Order: sequence, then structure tokens, then C-alpha cells
Amino acid sequence: MNVMIATPSLDGNLSIEYVTSLLKTTVLLKDQQIDYVWSVVRGDCFIDKARNNLVQSFLDSSCTDLFFIDADQGWNEKSFLKLLHDSHEIVAGAVPKKDDDLCFNNPEMVTDEKLNCVIENGLIQARHIGTGFMRIKRSALEKMIQAYPERYNPGYKDQDIQYYGLFETQVRDGLFWGEDLVFCKKWCKLDEFIWIEPNIDFQHAGRKCWKGNFLEYLTQTCTVEVSKKSFTAPVLAGKPYQVYGEESCQA
Repeated sequence: MNVMIATPSLDGNLSIEYVTSLLKTTVLLKDQQIDYVWSVVRGDCFIDKARNNLVQSFLDSSCTDLFFIDADQGWNEKSFLKLLHDSHEIVAGAVPKKDDDLCFNNPEMVTDEKLNCVIENGLIQARHIGTGFMRIKRSALEKMIQAYPERYNPGYKDQDIQYYGLFETQVRDGLFWGEDLVFCKKWCKLDEFIWIEPNIDFQHAGRKCWKGNFLEYLTQTCTVEVSKKSFTAPVLAGKPYQVYGEESCQA
């Protein structure tokens, strides 16, 4: 077994959560005597092209498994190993989105008419999910290449470089579909499925912008008198609030 850990990164930055998890994962792989390669594509604003680039790097290597992990995530290294050893051709983890209301990266599970899921060895059968944490066996990519053999030059006219277009964005029935979900759709069209390991603790790091206006905050939470020059005498929780350079009085 030889795994390629593949990460697209637009700006080349890797979150501390990612780096910490990667270090723990590589230590575990060495302990298990599993060979690994780490491959990063940076600076490509077209995520579908970046993923196809990583797929080509994998196909040109001797690796047996391709493991996509996004650069802004943290994960448990033992969960990585569990997915790596799973017998299904494509397995993934459900990563929480960057949203205050907890939701995950677009999993669509297979259910019966009573909405019961299909469970196999603790994994959930699905039609699609984001590729932020996904292990793909070489055999799966070989099947897809046989079914979708079209290749393209990624824009390097002076170089003979060709990628398979397994990842691509599409518009279907008036809806935009990201490259990862289209990849899953292509796989399932071959009468195959994605399998989700639901019991993984993830961290999804990102920049959050908190906005605020202090005067608006004070008018909502305190008793404030506003004059042309400034506001005076804000009272917070029954105590005088300090204004720069002078002390406010009780309302």
C-alpha cells in the first residue's frame, strides 16, 4: 500500500489544523510501515483543474490510493487510517461547513421509501459528498477513465500536458454543481456508490468577519444620550461606562 495525500491550495497556505493532523498522520503511517507521498497544487483558482492535476500526478505515480484532503481542515489520524484500509473503492468523511448552523459538505445518502439508510460495516451508502476528505482507490479511477476517456490541455499551449476531466463544474437542471459532486455523479453513473464514515471529528478552519458599530451596540444595550458632538452618559448593567478622557454619570 502506498498512499498519495493530495491537497489543492489556492494561496499555498495550510492551516495549523491541517499541518498538525498531517504530522500525526505521517507518524502513524510510518509506524504502520505504509509508504506515502504528499502532493500539493497551489495557485490554481480553478479547483476542478487543480483536482484533475492531482489525479494525473497520482496516475503517473506508483501509489495505490489517492486521499484528497483540503488545506483548511483538521482530522483524526486514526480515522485517516480507517478509511485507508476500508475495502470500498471510494470512501469519505462528512466535513462540517463553515457555518454557524451545523451542516455538512453536501452528503446525499441512499435511502428506501421509509428514509432508512443503507449501512455496511458502519459506513453509510451515498450518491455524493464533497471531496474535502476522500480516499479513492486506483481501481476506481481506472474505471472512470475507461468510462470518461476525454482529456484536455489545461492551458499550457507550449507543453504537451493532458488531464482527464473527471472533475468539472456543471449546470444541471438550472442548478450549479461543484466539481466534487459532479465527480461523484460520474462514479454513481457506473452503478457504484460513495461510502461515508460518519464517526470522524473534523475541524474546518476559516476566516470569519465579525462586524459591529459600538454606538449602535450601546444604543441597543445601554441608556445613551446622543448629542451633536458625541454621546454621553451610557449606563451598562447599572454602572457608569467610561468615555475616553472623562467619567460618565449615572442616568
